[in-house]
Amino acid sequence: MIPTAWRSRVWAPSLRLGMGRPFFFAAGVAAALFTLGEQFIPPTLNYETPDPECELDVTPNKGAQKKVEHVLCNTLAFGSKNSALVLRRGQ
Repeated sequence: MIPTAWRSRVWAPSLRLGMGRPFFFAAGVAAALFTLGEQFIPPTLNYETPDPECELDVTPNKGAQKKVEHVLCNTLAFGSKNSALVLRRGQ
């Protein structure tokens, strides 16, 4: 569904740190800003088995240099509190 909406390939790296949920979103935004600035997709570590029905490029275990114009930061907290932020590369 996401690749159809954006009409382009979607990368889905996963950031997992043992720092607590409030930190996840801030760390995700920092990773997104790094991705936009460096044009580098961080890896999804410990990814072993792809789902053949899922069309996401998860950049398994090794990052990749890619052209990135937009990133989506999404997080879920206790009590079903959801936050999403879309960032765009500056001029």
